[in-house]
Amino acid sequence: MKLRPYQREAMTQARAAFAAGAGSVLVVAPTGSGKTVLAAACARSALDRGGRALVIVPRREIVHQTVAKLEAVGLDPSIVAAGLDRQHDPRLTVCMAQTMVRRSADCVQPPTLVIVDEAHTCTLAGGVGRSKQARFELIQKVAADAARHLILVTATPHSGNEDAFRSLLSLINTEFADLPHDMESDARSETRIKLAQHLVQMYRNGRAMQPIYCIDRDGHRQPAPEICAERALALAKLAIDNTITYQQKERRK
Repeated sequence: MKLRPYQREAMTQARAAFAAGAGSVLVVAPTGSGKTVLAAACARSALDRGGRALVIVPRREIVHQTVAKLEAVGLDPSIVAAGLDRQHDPRLTVCMAQTMVRRSADCVQPPTLVIVDEAHTCTLAGGVGRSKQARFELIQKVAADAARHLILVTATPHSGNEDAFRSLLSLINTEFADLPHDMESDARSETRIKLAQHLVQMYRNGRAMQPIYCIDRDGHRQPAPEICAERALALAKLAIDNTITYQQKERRK
């Protein structure tokens, strides 16, 4: 499977974040950008490096989709999902979140890389149901292990609910659960820099995906997340606009 340039760039950014000490990253890209393909490539890379990967998805149809993409890159994943269980390559497992909740996180071998697809489905906000609470606690437990890397993937990190957004950010770093609301002020510069180190985002430019770049103080173009401190929160909200625009275009066809 050949990655598109923007997908390769996302992998590069995630690796750079991990190399810089960020144990978890949030990858944001609009619907139709090939997030499952990117997840498959990240899993393949982990196995090639001698690691083990776990891909957590929210629904049965995404189990099938993810397995197909993994098989397309020559992998043979095991599956943990009610009615779909299979024991194949023990180094790689695709697991439905709710099944993992019922059977406990110990139902799979300890992974070195965890990829959470549709990560926004694991957030907390007032009045959340027991099922969503359980999914959040599952990912929270996974993220707490400093020995593994965590990639959260979503097209809609920010739905307009600030509490849900901060809940999602808390999964990449518990300190982000209580981010102040005045993040744009000069006094929050250090916090924005810290947050930006965990963010990887691409935006839609027509039908092509392009990585977001920022200009540093010397006028040089740098990829996120290294120099994107000033735009850290705006990135998540931009993803919503891009996704809505894309969906509107698709409906007009």
